[in-house]
Amino acid sequence: MDSIEEIRHLITEDIYIIPEAGDLKYEIAIDDRNENVVNEPDPKEYISGNTSGHVLIIAELPLSEVHSTLLSKIMAAVKISFDDLAFMKLSKAGLLGELDQFPKYILLFGDTNALDFLPPSKYEAFEFKSKTFLQSASLDVLENSVVDKKKLWSALQTIFLA
Repeated sequence: MDSIEEIRHLITEDIYIIPEAGDLKYEIAIDDRNENVVNEPDPKEYISGNTSGHVLIIAELPLSEVHSTLLSKIMAAVKISFDDLAFMKLSKAGLLGELDQFPKYILLFGDTNALDFLPPSKYEAFEFKSKTFLQSASLDVLENSVVDKKKLWSALQTIFLA
């Protein structure tokens, strides 16, 4: 059986899916008046690497050795050290609501529907709320596509080397 839909008629009890620690989007607490209060997570909790860096990389994490090397080469080409990068999982990109907490440059590697302000096209840098965004194909695609690498290189030049 491949899906819950196939076995739904066999289960009569309520089933609850409990997220793993670290995947919780909200924490429910009880305040002094005994009322439930929803505490949204701090987006910075989901950032690793150099949290004071000036470039935030949003990608599938953890990076494989191949992807880490590729990203290091890409950033070195625009004179940015791998040590200057902050990282966020692609699945957590929806937490970018409070943009003032994040670096000026935000590079997204992969597709995300969580950010409704992203234009549909890739490889075109744009500004939003004083941040510069650039969406690229995933690191998997870049690894094997010379065309995508050239498009990314052109876009990165306009941001970092202009």
